[in-house]
Amino acid sequence: MIQDERSVEEALRSSRWLLDVLLEQFPEGSVNVFDRDFRYLYAAGTGLARVGLSPDLLIGRRLDDVFSAESVARVWPFYVRAFAGEVVIFTLTVFGREYSMHARPFPEADGTVDAIVVVARELPAQVRGVEELTPHQREVAALIAAGLTNQQIAERLQLGAATVRSDIGQIMSRLGFVGRVQVAIWAIRCGLYRPEEPG
Repeated sequence: MIQDERSVEEALRSSRWLLDVLLEQFPEGSVNVFDRDFRYLYAAGTGLARVGLSPDLLIGRRLDDVFSAESVARVWPFYVRAFAGEVVIFTLTVFGREYSMHARPFPEADGTVDAIVVVARELPAQVRGVEELTPHQREVAALIAAGLTNQQIAERLQLGAATVRSDIGQIMSRLGFVGRVQVAIWAIRCGLYRPEEPG
């Protein structure tokens, strides 16, 4: 969160060099900041060049100036939810590649949300199928994708917290993942959880 009285846009503008240095090697993806008009305030990451884009081409332009109406329509409801204060994870296929998208509010110093941060990471082409997990593990993976904490999953499934931790460890081991976010994206891609629906 920005700690002084500058707006998010001013802070990004004054810190662009530093942000560019930090994020120019962001692997297989990009970090993007949008205002309420869905205009790029910031964009960086190696994933941009992989699809023929650059920060200079994006910053200052609206999303619909760059992407097809179909792509914009796909992300629009998720970005609106992020402006409403939610952290939203979904997948998007664009430029023949599939991305995991993480949209979250980027509050001003006073707490108002006039910008969102969207992190896009390219997904690997091969994804292991749902048959890799037991029905119980699939349920746990879907709850992870719904954004539930370990404690919330334990309460929902009437299990102990240690059991849920063990389940998640087994899920990550079977799928070759190292974090919950990967499990969430996998569950969405496999249709175990649909972000449009309540968890």
